[in-house]
Amino acid sequence: MKPIFFKELRRYSAQYLMNAFKLEEQKFEVLISILTQKKVFIKEKSFFKINYVGFFIFNNRLCFSFPKYTKEENDNEQLITEIINLFQEYSSRENLEEEEIETFGDLNDQEEFNLISIIFFLFQDYLDNNLYTNEIKDVEIDGEGDINWDRTVDNMYAYNLNNRSIYLNFHTNRSINDTNNIITKIHKYILNECTLYVNETGLRKYLNFPSLHFDIDREEIGSLEFMLYNIQNEMSTQYNDRKLYLLNIFQTFLLNKGSASESNSLALFGTKSFHVVWEKVCSFVFNNIYSKIKDQNYIDKPMWKENITNVLVEAERTLTPDVLTSFKKGEDKYFLVLDAKYYNTRFKGNAIHNTPQLEDITKQYLYELALKTYCEQEGYTSVINAFLLPNADDLVEDIGIVSINFLKNLSLQDIKLIKLPASRMYKYYAQRKQLSDQEIEQIFIS
Repeated sequence: MKPIFFKELRRYSAQYLMNAFKLEEQKFEVLISILTQKKVFIKEKSFFKINYVGFFIFNNRLCFSFPKYTKEENDNEQLITEIINLFQEYSSRENLEEEEIETFGDLNDQEEFNLISIIFFLFQDYLDNNLYTNEIKDVEIDGEGDINWDRTVDNMYAYNLNNRSIYLNFHTNRSINDTNNIITKIHKYILNECTLYVNETGLRKYLNFPSLHFDIDREEIGSLEFMLYNIQNEMSTQYNDRKLYLLNIFQTFLLNKGSASESNSLALFGTKSFHVVWEKVCSFVFNNIYSKIKDQNYIDKPMWKENITNVLVEAERTLTPDVLTSFKKGEDKYFLVLDAKYYNTRFKGNAIHNTPQLEDITKQYLYELALKTYCEQEGYTSVINAFLLPNADDLVEDIGIVSINFLKNLSLQDIKLIKLPASRMYKYYAQRKQLSDQEIEQIFIS
């Protein structure tokens, strides 16, 4: 069955969704109830707006929702694969907010079971580490391992040469992987189940993982209870941290896979807050240096004063810029005050649509003003202030500026509107690659 494709924030009628899912009204009511409860869809009068980027699987039916800035609402294998790769990296390395844990899961918490996250983890772990095995330590005659002198002296004939004992044969240590271990068989079974799931749902098409299949009979590993019993036994004698973690994942998968396959089950892998993802992508790719200077208190916290006693109370929080970075061009040093904004901003005739809010604009000016002293002390010769917007096309576009005259008169910079090639940004983030000075220069200086 073909996947269903949606676009973030687009509104769909109930009839459209019923036809897309090929469901009768009663079954559709169950589906839309679950999706609205999870806030994947939000009901607006007689329509349902999708508030989600990524994919979800309902009753083995794969659905994908594209980000709002894209042009797509049909199958685009490259874009879908890019976003899945982005989410895999994002969910594994960032400190997720509570709402994000609901849709990405938490491998360390069995109560936050997410079938897709576990499947991705198991595939990647297999590629990195192969199958779970335990070493069997043994001794052989004249092998390639280290000589076992105790066994050699006790069991081998020694020749005397110039009052020295000479051995012509040795007992040597060897270690072999126990591929018949019950845990190895359970690992094979679980990987087979993962492959079966991604094949049945159609998810296989968009994954970079190989198709895995092991020749393992379910009768070889027994019932669910028997598998869990053996995993518990292994955990009680295992001291390797990586293996203990993997055993815990095995246990979580086996305990929850059944319920995840039941009728009306919903599996999520995406976000209802894609703006947070965009901010963290930009922060990493532009090599944000804010953490290095925040303790120098260039951006003051609000100060409260009581009139009678003159007691001063400093607020706990202050304004926090999204991204601060820099680059050099010849003798010039540029300081950049950047704000990642997840808006599909565009000019049309005499109007502009989907813009950052007024408070976003004023904060950008305030950041630049607050950091003037820092820039002077560090010898920066120029400041660039900009909003970073995602672009569906693979190019950088300087589409304009936004300014407020009375703030501009304080010798502050106009705020540039820069559209960045989102696909390239996701690729850099997933590969843990940051922009060079030359690449940053090309973005901001024409």
